[in-house]
Amino acid sequence: MMQKCFTSAIGLRSRNRLGNRIWSDGDRITFDLPFDFRLVPYTGLDQDKDHDRYALKYGPILLALVGETDLDIASGALASRLTSVAGNPLHFGITGYPGCQYMPYWQVQAEGFTCFPTMR
Repeated sequence: MMQKCFTSAIGLRSRNRLGNRIWSDGDRITFDLPFDFRLVPYTGLDQDKDHDRYALKYGPILLALVGETDLDIASGALASRLTSVAGNPLHFGITGYPGCQYMPYWQVQAEGFTCFPTMR
C-alpha cells in the first residue's frame, strides 16, 4: 500500500489516517450540498423600519445583488422571479428588473452591489 501524507484543516500531519479509519488508494469521500435558494434576514444595526432586508444564498453561496439596492418584491416571491443567466453559471436575473442580477459575492468587482437589498 502506498503511503500518502496530507495536512488536515487543523495542521496535524498524518499518514493515511483520518479519525479511526486507515485510508487506501481509491477510497472516496462523498457529500451532498443542497443548492436551494434561501433568504437570510438582516440583523445589523442600520435596520429599515419600513422594509425588510434579506441576503440571498444559493446553497452555501452568498449572492450579491448588482444593479439595484431596493426591490419592490415580497421576500416570499423572490425565488419564483429568478431566472438563470445564460453563459454565466450562478448568475440569476430577476423578472421585471432588467440589468439587475444576483451573482456570487466573490465575483463582484467594480459594480455597485448589496448583499442585503430592501424588499417590500
